[in-house]
Amino acid sequence: LIAPGLDGIRGLTLSNAMHLSTWTEDWVELPLNEKQYLRLLQQRISTSVDKGATSITLDAAGTW
Repeated sequence: LIAPGLDGIRGLTLSNAMHLSTWTEDWVELPLNEKQYLRLLQQRISTSVDKGATSITLDAAGTW
């Protein structure tokens, strides 16, 4: 999939808006409040916990 740069930026902006809306449980207006977004993102990063890696082998035998 190849998209012009501006389309990619707009897509990322919408993704960030969805996250911010979820975090604040409120509507978000565009353009985003970047300071608020970064502050809330940093909060989540600081409380993030490494879940560790697990190794899983998928057995797809008989699925087709």
